[in-house]
Order: sequence, then structure tokens, then C-alpha cells
Amino acid sequence: MPRGRKPRYPANLTIRGYLLRDQKPGRGHKAITEDDLDRGLDAPFDIPSELTTRPVRGISVHELDLPSRALGPIRKLRIRTVADLMAARRADLLSQDRFGEITLKRIRRELLDLLFPRYIGEGEANAPTSFQALVKCFVLRAIDDDRKASLTLGRLAPTAQRPQPLREFGQRYDLSRERIRQIVDDAFSRLRKPALLAMLNPFWREVCAILESWQRPIPLARLADALTRRYGWRQTPPGAALGRLLALNYGLTIKNESVCLARLLATGRPRPGGGPEGPDGKSLDILGPFPVPPPQPPVRGPGPQS
Repeated sequence: MPRGRKPRYPANLTIRGYLLRDQKPGRGHKAITEDDLDRGLDAPFDIPSELTTRPVRGISVHELDLPSRALGPIRKLRIRTVADLMAARRADLLSQDRFGEITLKRIRRELLDLLFPRYIGEGEANAPTSFQALVKCFVLRAIDDDRKASLTLGRLAPTAQRPQPLREFGQRYDLSRERIRQIVDDAFSRLRKPALLAMLNPFWREVCAILESWQRPIPLARLADALTRRYGWRQTPPGAALGRLLALNYGLTIKNESVCLARLLATGRPRPGGGPEGPDGKSLDILGPFPVPPPQPPVRGPGPQS
């Protein structure tokens, strides 16, 4: 640093103070205050299928969408929760190997998105116009790289029963099938981060309310029809396409083209029936009775028949 020039940031500046500096509030956005940070840290962080009540300050840093080069220094400094990260000094982080301003800015952005989330489809005015629009908005917000986002959308395939083969992507981008698989696997591991899944909380609430009302596995095709009625979509998404999105949420179990809340399976056999109302007070009795298969005649084993 040239002689006589003051450092831009104090040596004892914490990440909390770093979030409050260099703000550029735009049109319709106000500057963040200390009270705003406290409210964000004390707010409950939950993916509805988990039914947790953890405050944001108590969640693990490994649940955030942080770059891999940041996790090593964070682990070395014994930073385990968001509260620890907010109290860490900016200078201590920058003193670690392979930890620079770009990584610090990425952490700043992730913390701001966590403390002040922008939910997709919150409120009637912002409800997604289609399942395809919901998936596309989620992927484009979560993944910055255009090529990776395009590959992820192709594999999620919100309007198709089956995703596009990896070979077709390889021909389009002049990459090997293995390289395409690596890119897609990395993208899906990011989408499974709780901090990113939380962007779809309004959608998860609707899904979980329907699953709660039945308390038993629901065929994906019937759940897709129920969501279409709830949101007023013009086109019902394919059940397999809905299942690919639901598979990102560890709180849901998908098996034999049906979906159920994982915690219901963990507590024993789900009971029939369920509550009549969802989170907004609307009736959830839109699936109809569960189709009971007719009794099958007993199968006789091999051997002489009497």
C-alpha cells in the first residue's frame, strides 16, 4: 500500500460490518440496517418438508452455496454456523490461501440472498404461469453460467416425460458425454443446497400441504394435476418432470412413480385421510379417493391341482 494512504477497510471489520458497507441501493431498494440484519438472522430457515424451526443464524455453513475454495479456509478458522461467519473478521479470511476478494464477494452475495430471500412465486400476483416457468426461473437464479443453466434445464426437462440424452448436449457443445455428466452433476449438487431450495418455499408449501392432506404416497401424475388446479396452469406437467424437480428436496421420497413426505415413512405406515385445508385455508380435497385395487385371486403354486 502506498505511504500515506489509509486502508479501505479497517483491520477489525467483521463480515457483518462488511455487509453494511459499500451498499448500492437501487430503485425500489433501501439500504440495509443493523435491525434488518438482526431480523434476517432470527428468521426461521426451513424447507417446508423438513418442518424445522432453526433460525438462520444457526444453520451450518455447509448448507450454503459457497465455492469449494472457501470451505477449506472456513473450516480452518473453525467457522461452523452463519453466526460464526458473520462474526469472523474480513482480514482473517483474506489471509488464508486461495481466498481473495472474488471469494469474499461471493460469500457476501450468498449471505444477502439468505438473509433477504427472493421467493419464487410468492403471492397471487407472482404465482408462476406454468411449471416450465417455475423451473426455468429457479435454475436461472441459482446458476449464473449460461451453458450450465442450459444443460440443467435440458436434464430437468419440465415439459417432457424424459430428459434429453447427454449425447445430444455433447454434440451441441462439442464436449464428451462424460464432461457433460460432470457439469450436470455439479449443477444438481448446487440445486440441492438448502439455501437455494428455499427460493422455492411457496411451491414446497403447496406440495407439502397436499401430501399432508393425504398422509400416504401420491402418484406423481395425480400430484401434477392437483398442482395444476391450485396454480391455475393451462397445461399439466408430466409426472416424471415433476418428479425430477421434487427429487432435489431430501424431505420428499419418490418411489414407484409416487411421492410421499420422507418423515411420514420414517414414523411408520402413513394413515389414510388427512386435514381438509392448506396453508392458505383453501380446501385440499382435490385429489379424490385413493384408487383401491380390486382383490386378486390367490396364486396357486406348482404341483398337482385338487
